[in-house]
Amino acid sequence: MIFALTLSDVVELIIGAIWLIGFIGAIIVGILGRKRGNNSFETQSEPLNLDSGLMNAKKLNRKEGRENDEQ
Repeated sequence: MIFALTLSDVVELIIGAIWLIGFIGAIIVGILGRKRGNNSFETQSEPLNLDSGLMNAKKLNRKEGRENDEQ
């Protein structure tokens, strides 16, 4: 036999091909985004509202059984 492939070789080739297709796709998306003038990194996003929901930053800074008054 000139060239023999085991099952693990075939799996590695498939995973490598999928990775390569994704890598080339990411490059294409990056190039097209630059050509179209996508300014998503320059625009300001909304600030996170840490006081909403059941858990907020005050509860994370509190120690068990004692309020954090040193602030």
